[in-house]
Amino acid sequence: MRRRIISLSILLSIFFISAVAYSDNFHDIRVSFLKGDYTACIDEGEKALVDAYHSKNADELYYLLGESYLKSGNFLRAADIFEILVKEFKNSKFRNDAYIGLGDASFLEGDFAAAEAKYRELLKSDPSTKLASLVDFKLAQVLLKQGKWDEAKKYLNKLQEDFPRSLEQQMAKLAWTNDFYFTLQVGSFSTEKNALALQNKLTEKGYTAFIQESQGPDKTVYRVRVGKLNTRQEAEELEKTLTSQGFPVRIFP
Repeated sequence: MRRRIISLSILLSIFFISAVAYSDNFHDIRVSFLKGDYTACIDEGEKALVDAYHSKNADELYYLLGESYLKSGNFLRAADIFEILVKEFKNSKFRNDAYIGLGDASFLEGDFAAAEAKYRELLKSDPSTKLASLVDFKLAQVLLKQGKWDEAKKYLNKLQEDFPRSLEQQMAKLAWTNDFYFTLQVGSFSTEKNALALQNKLTEKGYTAFIQESQGPDKTVYRVRVGKLNTRQEAEELEKTLTSQGFPVRIFP
């Protein structure tokens, strides 16, 4: 009996020490994330997963890890982490954020249909989510990327009507007008002279190039773009042609 008591005491001591160590590590992980040191957050977070069962903050650990992987460009691992959070922590306050993370991972990989599905899954899972304005914005964004203009307009109108003072509504007003089309950005400059030089070069090659000015907080940005196309397929075909000619290309929206 005495041996059993001693053994139990040792086990409890080990559990307590592990729990304290985990608590200290989790604090460091949280600090690293807030500082934007995502590499440190990932390194320490992966180690902490081993002892995650000791903590009530396990769901937050998964969320911080998922976000860190997302911001570091490892979209596949981010999606894996967010998927665990969604499936294993159904009552977590971070669950809806994890749905957003899943959608964002697909969006950043260029799989816009999958991103749309994840954003819609969040609305289906929690129709009254406090993230509704963010989800509406992201749905409008991903629908525009697919050339689903009419559906995108519905969400943009919904943002204006339901969340007129939201940050997402302000972002939407700055990013999009009512004239929707695909265009390809070939360059972005801080001086109009350089933008005009690239525009002339593209025009000489037979492209319909134009310059869009954007006023930032400190300076004006001159973006050189080519084409106003109705479908993403047309945009992707033009992208291949421009890329083969050595131009750096990005499709908008």
